[in-house]
Amino acid sequence: MEKQDVVTLKMLCYRVYATNDCFSDPDDSNKIKPLSPLIINDYPDKDWKFTCFFGEVPDEIKQAHYSVKGFGILCIQSLGNVVDNTKTAEEHLKECIFKMKSESTVFTDYKWYTVEVFEKDVDISKVDVFNPNSEMAEDNSSDSTSDDTVFDRNFVYPFAKEKLYGGELLNFLAREKEKINFPELFDKITLCLTIEIPTYFFTKVADEGCVLVINGTNVVGKPKFKTSLDLCVNKQHKCLDQEKITSLIKQKGSGQNKWLNSVSHWYMAMIREEDKWKKFYFSFVCLEILTHKIFKKIDQDQFDVHLKNSDGYDKLVKIPISDILPEDTNRLTIAAKFSFVASMLNREKYSDDRLIFKKCKDARDKISHGDIISIEELPVGELGTLLDVYIRKMIMYY
Repeated sequence: MEKQDVVTLKMLCYRVYATNDCFSDPDDSNKIKPLSPLIINDYPDKDWKFTCFFGEVPDEIKQAHYSVKGFGILCIQSLGNVVDNTKTAEEHLKECIFKMKSESTVFTDYKWYTVEVFEKDVDISKVDVFNPNSEMAEDNSSDSTSDDTVFDRNFVYPFAKEKLYGGELLNFLAREKEKINFPELFDKITLCLTIEIPTYFFTKVADEGCVLVINGTNVVGKPKFKTSLDLCVNKQHKCLDQEKITSLIKQKGSGQNKWLNSVSHWYMAMIREEDKWKKFYFSFVCLEILTHKIFKKIDQDQFDVHLKNSDGYDKLVKIPISDILPEDTNRLTIAAKFSFVASMLNREKYSDDRLIFKKCKDARDKISHGDIISIEELPVGELGTLLDVYIRKMIMYY
């Protein structure tokens, strides 16, 4: 295939969550019922489209996975100098991809997959690899290579002739990836999805990557090299409130919400962590950060104060929080800040939540002093429930 034969070029960035929990068919609880895909156009920027698939993995993502993994096998074979020189690179890659398809079980090991995908069509005229007169093309003709270059420039991709080098395409892909922080976006989007879907649907990341798709079939991407028992839960089928989720993703996933980055990072780390010690620690770190962040945002909010007379509570006044806070709020303890947050966001459960927070903080402090040595002593479940409540409150109100 010559350069002029490249007609379409698309960039895909994706993350695949896998679980054996699922939504079941309303008419047959033994059958899985995928939900309708969520589609958001012009997000996060113009020309990009975001799609989330619930229940199944699109063939395009499967092909991307097999192609990148297959290319990884070819990399290892080439670096180990064990390739058959009588075969072309295209023949070698086809064999490696076929090997991955026949041996990989990543898309069959689980019952349910949630797949988040960003995609955009790339203007070929702006790609230095296809434009020999561009300054970037001249730069890439040097001997230097980026960290994302798997092979040196002399490795030929199987869908191109000698003048189209793999390293150049990987360099272009790496530059495009740097323009948008996709891991950060995936975390924020998943955070929003937990409003409608249980968090345990997102504990396992089965695959993620960023690739170029040429003419709808050939995939370019940097391979990654790395060297249980699951319980299944069937959830009653539901209709996803796509309007609400779309609105939340556009609000929370925007670049203006940088304050949410650390919250979503630690929340997703907690969800995916299997070690209970780490899970407890990540959960409390997330709750602490969330408390500090929300506390900063409620300075201008007001308390509802009920005035009592001999017959009970009959009057209501509003008192600005700033009127009763010290000028230097940094002097407030994290427990005091959580009390303010709980009184604003969940006042019906304020007393219970405050006691649970104190119990969790005491456990965290005891860990720091070496006083807790058994996982059974940690209130992991209570902390997880408390965090889930305030994560959802935060998403909905801030």
